[in-house]
Amino acid sequence: MRRWVVSAFFSVLLLFDMLSPNIVAVESQNAAQENVIYTVKAGDTLYRVALEYGVTVRQLVAANDIVQPRLIRIGQKNVIPKASAAVHD
Repeated sequence: MRRWVVSAFFSVLLLFDMLSPNIVAVESQNAAQENVIYTVKAGDTLYRVALEYGVTVRQLVAANDIVQPRLIRIGQKNVIPKASAAVHD
């Protein structure tokens, strides 16, 4: 009986440790930092890049402070926001 109680106690401690808010906060912080940097190639358009990464053109323009969306240059580096952010926009 005593072994069962000790085993249950440590199992509960392990379970609470796995569900700790600190771990969840670190995981969500890491997920928020997963933006992709895309380098523009010949023939690229913001529309095509947006389709490829599952975001909107509006999000690309906002994330990169693009003034003229029709004018992007080869070699230009753009941040691609996370696709999950596209759902909320």
